Amino acid sequence: MSGEASHRDAYFGDLHVHTAYSLDAFLVGAANNPDAAYEFGKGEAKPLVVGSEQMMRLTAPLDFMAVTDHSEWLAEMGAILEPGFEAADEEAQRLLAIHRAANTAPEGDYPHTIQVLTRGMLSPAPVHEAYVAGDDEGFGRRMRSMWAYMIETANKHYEPGRFTTFVGYEWSATPNGANLHRCVIFKGDEVPDMPLSYIDTTNPEDLWQWMEEVGGAPEHVLAIPHNANTSQGLMFLPLYHDGRPIDTAYAEKRSLMEPLTEIHQIKGNSETNPALALNDEFADFEQIAGGSEWSVGAASPHSFVRSGLKEGLRQADKLGVNPFKYGFVGSTDTHTGTPGDTEEHDWSGHFPHTDTTPESRLAGGAEEIMPAVEENPGGLAGVWADENTREGIFEALRRRETFGTSGVRIRPRFFGGWSLPDTVTSDFVEAGYRDGVPMGSDFPERTSDAPRFLVSALKDPISANLDRIQIVKGWVDRGQVFEKIYDVAWSGDREPNPGDGKLPAVGNTVNVADASYTNDIGAPELSAAWVDPEFAPGLRAFYYGRIIEIPTPRWSTYDAKRLGVAAPEPASIQERAWTSPIWYVPSEADRAAADAAREGTIRVADLEARGIDAMTEDELRTFVVGNTLSVVNMVTGEEGLVSFLDDGVQTITVPPHRVIRQDYEISGDGRLHQHSIKGLPVSFRVFEVDGRHLAARDDEVGYCNYVIEIVT
Repeated sequence: MSGEASHRDAYFGDLHVHTAYSLDAFLVGAANNPDAAYEFGKGEAKPLVVGSEQMMRLTAPLDFMAVTDHSEWLAEMGAILEPGFEAADEEAQRLLAIHRAANTAPEGDYPHTIQVLTRGMLSPAPVHEAYVAGDDEGFGRRMRSMWAYMIETANKHYEPGRFTTFVGYEWSATPNGANLHRCVIFKGDEVPDMPLSYIDTTNPEDLWQWMEEVGGAPEHVLAIPHNANTSQGLMFLPLYHDGRPIDTAYAEKRSLMEPLTEIHQIKGNSETNPALALNDEFADFEQIAGGSEWSVGAASPHSFVRSGLKEGLRQADKLGVNPFKYGFVGSTDTHTGTPGDTEEHDWSGHFPHTDTTPESRLAGGAEEIMPAVEENPGGLAGVWADENTREGIFEALRRRETFGTSGVRIRPRFFGGWSLPDTVTSDFVEAGYRDGVPMGSDFPERTSDAPRFLVSALKDPISANLDRIQIVKGWVDRGQVFEKIYDVAWSGDREPNPGDGKLPAVGNTVNVADASYTNDIGAPELSAAWVDPEFAPGLRAFYYGRIIEIPTPRWSTYDAKRLGVAAPEPASIQERAWTSPIWYVPSEADRAAADAAREGTIRVADLEARGIDAMTEDELRTFVVGNTLSVVNMVTGEEGLVSFLDDGVQTITVPPHRVIRQDYEISGDGRLHQHSIKGLPVSFRVFEVDGRHLAARDDEVGYCNYVIEIVT
């Protein structure tokens, strides 16, 4: 590899691609095998389903991609494709015949697809299909043969400097419908002789250990979690697989094995959720309501990337290592073998037969766990790399110099530092690398009072103009997490509202009936130099850029026009890109100075060192049951009243007018269990300290942040 960092180029790819060699796609008529998928990524026209005359072609080819078929069923696919193979058991042979016939059936075989998903992916104890189970010798041979084909095909289509391919697969853990999938991407073709699947282990910690011991991680392989929005609150939960609280060893291993996360794909956006980001006017982007399997815990912060980043800061304060230190990519998760097919105007659907026509997409049938109309064309992975080779792209992925998009090819740059220039000039990229760090990095040692940032973005040449650039900040203070969004550059002569500081909307040129828009608003390029006006040197923080287009028609609006029906809402969307974060880690001196400068910082460990124990179960019952307590958050200054009735119900009054009734419980270990205002389960311990009662929330990593007293 050669060249200065400032000469790095932006490359676009798709690292989450399924073909007919994923059994779920095969059963519903997928036409394209891995070989065809790579050809599609390079710009060739390909069909969507077997026997269909509908062909698709990318407007612009991809720069890189990986076929990531499910490892759980590679042996099954080997049996299906092996001429003359018959299962020994009559019932297994009957099932094999059904599966073989499904690919060319007129409508595929969706009922058997659901059965396959349930047995091999959705079950907490997944199993292989009957026609390969129990045949250890044959199973291993077919698994290795299919995997060898995946390696051979990736190598066949690798064209260094023009088109980069990676050997990869998907580890598809979905216990009880909670999506914990990871796409595993290898740097080269020296890989294990078989991939590890969810059927081999249901434990992501085992996957990381295998990656390290067998796959050569971190130098030669990484994993990318995806679709956190459907993880039922598990993806960024700070617990081991068996429910133990995570420790430093866990944090170190996860951050090393998983440097990236997928922020956008066909099954929805995972940046944030309106219920979690009340002050983010752009939070309601490609959200899915989901069916019963995916709606459980849907608004949990542990299901969304921004909240996961904040939880990472909190855990880093506790453990010294950030377990959720993720850069961003987007991808599709296509199951038609059409990587990078992300344009709204001619999107061809996600799942063969079930949503590859306008009628089926708008009818909402597709998958039982979510209607097709909630899907979207998916995202793209962007990298700033020295060259378009396996080494160049993989190293960019590993150092997190990446960005995700909602499918458009916006090109963002983002630098942070202490002595960056106060304007964006023609040489700002050189200045960014010379005097700062790029997206995906940690700030260097602090040398000034506040961090400076340089951010810029170029529009997708074939898409819409840009509305604005925002910088999203998250930070942690005494175990409590916060966020704020700053508009730093925008098109036109708009000015922020002097009252609330909000920037007026850019406007909307979308003609819904005609499924069209005009590019006479917005800007082709935006940039800004920005200094954090509220920087606190003693607090951990992250910053990332979000670049938003002007409104354009959604894919469903284009489909509605084709069918001559009313377009469903939303009829227009604002496509976007997200840069990977830049993290600020305070020095010990800055942390100590912050603690010394403020009153009220009390840790549970300090109380225990003084011999002050939490209230027992009986003491806590006497203190709260039948009483009304005032609660003051010492970090934010917020106040409220909580009345604890003796029937296990509490009434929470939050100024000015919000009243919430919910259950509470006091357990034998002296903890008060309830739900936060956002509906998340939380637990408190209460201490009597120097005539006051202090409460510590278990998830606020050892700080006593609340003063609670009985209202007389």
